[in-house]
Amino acid sequence: MKVTWCVALPALLLVACITVAASPYRFTVETDKPSYHRKEYVCILGRLTYNDWPVQQQQVSVSVRNPLDKTVFYGTNTTDSDGRYNVTFRLSNQTELGTYTVRVNHFEAGSNCTTFRVTSLPGDVNGDGKVDLADVYQVAMAYGSYLGHPRWDSACDSNGDLKIDLIDYYTVTRNYGKTDP
Repeated sequence: MKVTWCVALPALLLVACITVAASPYRFTVETDKPSYHRKEYVCILGRLTYNDWPVQQQQVSVSVRNPLDKTVFYGTNTTDSDGRYNVTFRLSNQTELGTYTVRVNHFEAGSNCTTFRVTSLPGDVNGDGKVDLADVYQVAMAYGSYLGHPRWDSACDSNGDLKIDLIDYYTVTRNYGKTDP
């Protein structure tokens, strides 16, 4: 795909045109949910294509910067047969609250970025800034699951023990009705 810009300069009786080829690469990046709490796992995923065809076996690098603009995670992954990649890391107990920036780079496709938030409101599993019936329902749907289980939802694992149990349900019900400051 090419993009052409033309500018008419009547005083000089000149029309100047420049044609720029748009990149045939498409590079997506997202996180598995919009907000997290300390000690949770963050999954960063995306897809690399060239003219809508998957780019296979290509290395991408992932960096995450905290609200203080300090790199808190750096990793690499290789795209699969469908051009997809994913990287997972765990937030520490001392993780800064606020908005984090994720940047994914590929040597030819360039880079793309997204953001996620780390909040202090335990029980807000869907990240909307309040603990309500939607959060209770989400934990109920994941109840009894564990990492790798079909109903597993990392957002519901409030204590980071890789299973959804009464402790996680209690976290939601204890904070029911609260909102993020």
